[in-house]
Amino acid sequence: MRRRLLLLCSTIVILQLLLRLDWFASRDADVELVVTAVAAVVDEQFVCATLDLWPPEKCNAGTCPWHRGSSFLTAALPPLLPALKALRPLTLRLGGSLADHLHYGDACTVAPPGFGADDHSRFGFGDGCLTEARWVALNELCAAAGCSLVLTLNALAGRRRPRGCRRQCLGLKVLSDLPMHAKRNAARRAACCFNRTGAWDPSEARALLGLAARRGWRPRAVAYGNEVAGEKGLEARLSVETYAEGLAAVRDLLRELWPAAPPTLIAPDGNFDAAWMAGLVRAVPFLDALAVHVYAFGAGGNPHVDARLTDPEWMDGSVPDADELRGALGGADARADAAGVPRVWVSEAGGVSNSGRANATDVLLSSFWYADALGLAARRGVRTFCRQTLVGGHYGLLRPGAGGRIVLANPDFWVAWFWRRLMGRTALDVGATAPRWLRVYAHCGPRGGIALCVVNVDAHRAARVHFGAYRGLAKNREEYHIAAGPGGLRARDLRINGEPAPTLAALDGGAVPRARHGAPATPLRVAPSTIVFVSVPRARTEFCE
Repeated sequence: MRRRLLLLCSTIVILQLLLRLDWFASRDADVELVVTAVAAVVDEQFVCATLDLWPPEKCNAGTCPWHRGSSFLTAALPPLLPALKALRPLTLRLGGSLADHLHYGDACTVAPPGFGADDHSRFGFGDGCLTEARWVALNELCAAAGCSLVLTLNALAGRRRPRGCRRQCLGLKVLSDLPMHAKRNAARRAACCFNRTGAWDPSEARALLGLAARRGWRPRAVAYGNEVAGEKGLEARLSVETYAEGLAAVRDLLRELWPAAPPTLIAPDGNFDAAWMAGLVRAVPFLDALAVHVYAFGAGGNPHVDARLTDPEWMDGSVPDADELRGALGGADARADAAGVPRVWVSEAGGVSNSGRANATDVLLSSFWYADALGLAARRGVRTFCRQTLVGGHYGLLRPGAGGRIVLANPDFWVAWFWRRLMGRTALDVGATAPRWLRVYAHCGPRGGIALCVVNVDAHRAARVHFGAYRGLAKNREEYHIAAGPGGLRARDLRINGEPAPTLAALDGGAVPRARHGAPATPLRVAPSTIVFVSVPRARTEFCE
């Protein structure tokens, strides 16, 4: 009897503890907003998106999301104008995996747009063609929309595989796309396929960029190759010495064409490789910015990435810390304002690689990692953050509709839109102690005051953000709550302050989402699975004078 009584008492105690733990786990969070310092300052055109080059035949994980109208070389450009104007000043990057297969103007050997099937290429596609007319149309589009261009040059122009390698490369795909049992043999063959001989031929780049210079256009930045550097290169694995020689030639070309103000030179526009990049920084002290690619959540064929997009642990690793990255390269002073230290760009980030993931990176579920990545990148000193893509794949800010004659906004477009509208260049350190599921980012507002981006990835718990020292001024705050519509997080029909998001045509006509005004002296409530942008224009802090 005594044993049974002890067992019963123990069971009751355990149940009480479990109930108490569950109660604590389900409690809403209270966070006090306190600005403690300036964290970093980003570029004016911090928000960036890529126009990729994949042809309609590009498929991943059983889907082919690059249908006509999704890629730069096949999309009608005028329908993009309303979205680009809405996001201005936007940086528009022209590049992607096939950038080193793209030839320009008279150097084209295939009918445009090209990129036909080629089993000797690691990506399965041959050369493409950017015509003079298409290049002019893109520059005219950006002039009308107020965007600026980043061009990724073909770093393999003039280079060839060694004699005898072409046959070995037949049918060789990107190693990450192969099943495990096939990777070992493929890796042996790939060593030959990665190699390139010969010097870089700048004649095509000179013709393309020279046309822009004569017309009075200047790219914001120029990159040299896409993922062709070091052991993490995909189409090629150029050594530091080989790459640096070509990069110096690009520098000289840019200074010749725009002597007063050359475009920013960024490199290597690929995956982070500490040893290789450390060598590059030593070899090319003239480099303006280190440009890295980040796909932190995995490949599109991996079903686990869905849960990772709102997992705080995975989100924490979605963006590099700029100072830590530079420090890993062996710099004595890793700060971006130190003499001779390059800035850091994330020149490509889609969350999920290999064209993204259907019903994950093209629906509201994706907006949580994207809003968080913008906040993390700014706070960690990344100067420009390029989203993969503007349109195309399963990860576009936009998607084509009606045969490519119009474009429609995916939920992530609204994250970029509110960021451009409300969040200024100065990222602030916030002294708030928040649970990991509540992500709080503060910036100086573009027209004064403070702006917030608050991301609640918990599906059950809400949070209250208290304005503390700013309480008396917070009564004039504007709030924009982004939440799911009837379709939930796996749909594109989001709600902004409870109302459907306007169409791009309506937005272009001046129909902006209506603000919700916070009541005086009340905290900001952030509902479960919600992203909130807040403008507090009258809040004053010494860091935002």
